[in-house]
Amino acid sequence: MEAMAREWTDGRLDDLSNKVDRGFEQVDQRFDRVEAEVHGLRVETKTEFAAVRGEIGALRKEVDGSGAGLRVEIQGVRDGLRVEIQGVRIEIQGVREEVTGVRADLQGTRDGLREEIQGVREEVAGVRADLQGTRDGLREEIQGVREEVAGVRKEMAGVQRAVAYGAVALAGAMVAGFAGICTVIAAGV
Repeated sequence: MEAMAREWTDGRLDDLSNKVDRGFEQVDQRFDRVEAEVHGLRVETKTEFAAVRGEIGALRKEVDGSGAGLRVEIQGVRDGLRVEIQGVRIEIQGVREEVTGVRADLQGTRDGLREEIQGVREEVAGVRADLQGTRDGLREEIQGVREEVAGVRKEMAGVQRAVAYGAVALAGAMVAGFAGICTVIAAGV
């Protein structure tokens, strides 16, 4: 029973709590990295779109003078944009898959912690049951000691009565002896 009581001390529970906290910190760090990557992709995409819009604006001005050449160049820019946008989509898909993996890791960690907490609860219930059994045994033992003490008290009361009767008898004998001595002394006078 003592071994089980020592297994889940406050220190061990604190260690478990710290382990859980570290796990969630790692998950938070992963989410921070993913969010930073997504933010970087958004900024890069906005910057690229702004640059493309600027180029298109400049091209529109040139279109008035050289329409056919510009149309070909615009088509090239569009094709390039499509390729870049497709690349961004692929990167976003990769980020989504990483987030899905992080979610799965978090779910596994959470399930493991739930199982561990359930195990601790079961151990605590076992310790409580052991303590209840020990408490009941001690109560029975204390009751036995009380009964023994009551018996000893009865025996002591009997001894005290015998001593008191003996003292009274001794005092009576002493008085009778003193009376006898007085009688002998009075008769001898």
